[in-house]
Amino acid sequence: MARDRLPHDAHDERQGTPSSDRRSEDLGGYRRTVHRRRNQRHLIQILGTYHWSPRKPHRGETMPNPANDPANDNTRPASFDQRLIDHLPYIQKIASLCVRGADEREELVADSITYVLGSWQNFRPDGSFHKWLGYMVRGIATEKKRRFYRRAKHMRQVEGEMALENAATLPNQFHAVELAEAISNMPAGRDGEVVMRRAMGDTLTEVGVHFGVGRERARQIEERGLATLRRRVRRATDA
Repeated sequence: MARDRLPHDAHDERQGTPSSDRRSEDLGGYRRTVHRRRNQRHLIQILGTYHWSPRKPHRGETMPNPANDPANDNTRPASFDQRLIDHLPYIQKIASLCVRGADEREELVADSITYVLGSWQNFRPDGSFHKWLGYMVRGIATEKKRRFYRRAKHMRQVEGEMALENAATLPNQFHAVELAEAISNMPAGRDGEVVMRRAMGDTLTEVGVHFGVGRERARQIEERGLATLRRRVRRATDA
């Protein structure tokens, strides 16, 4: 009956192939598809066991399409997925030798599985799957350590620069304290104002123009104001 026919039997009109053989081919393809999808679900469950789950996107960030995830790659042979599942204990063993701590080990296993799924085409069928997996896991562990050390080195450099900046600001802070004490002892009147203007960067010519005197007279007023300031600061320090 028509309802007993497989979906692919609609193409049974292919010439030169008996209907029974076509059914066997279609059934084999159907079984391979089911096997591949079962392995994919198993791998996704394994990754989920290792806390590998899509995170919430940050503001303005575009998350990758789940269809592009290595675990959902339909072009990868089902036999590859099955071999990877069978070698999961070996991956866990290598991870335990590469890193310490349960969290780091789980993260390395998840990263290794994800990378292997995305790099399945790099595996040579005539090579050793066992050795290839070990090479992959150790390579990922080494790269993670390099990133960690680079990040730690960068943090030390940043901390060192901040320490230098803090050390450079300490004299300025002391100068600020001294300046505050000096201002509190600044002589009143024109002498004190001339000293303040000179401290703020005005030239003797600019000070003289402001007070209507010559450059030499402005210098004399500054010297008198500084002498008064030194006496007051010395008196305050001795007290």
